[in-house]
Amino acid sequence: MSDTLDIHSVAALLNDARERIKESEERSKETINLTEIRLIKKIDEIQQTLNVFGQDYSKWIPLLTSLQKNEDNKKTLTIALITSFITNIAALIVTLFVFFVKSGVIK
Repeated sequence: MSDTLDIHSVAALLNDARERIKESEERSKETINLTEIRLIKKIDEIQQTLNVFGQDYSKWIPLLTSLQKNEDNKKTLTIALITSFITNIAALIVTLFVFFVKSGVIK
């Protein structure tokens, strides 16, 4: 009977961890989507500027620089997403280890 309870407890911990990881991934996806929206807006600004200034490229170079900074931010957000995922996996491993130690499976 106690083996069944331990299995159910482990299953509950795994389900809880899975939900936390899904929530974290969703928050990260929302942040990346917002960055993509900003990037699209910057592209629209560049197109409008090109239409206004025609062939005078010196006027729209600062917008291209700004666009590059947004691309760097997207890379940073991707790294943050990966770091968050690794942190969640590490938390799951620690939680399971503590559970197994307390339940007496690991001595």
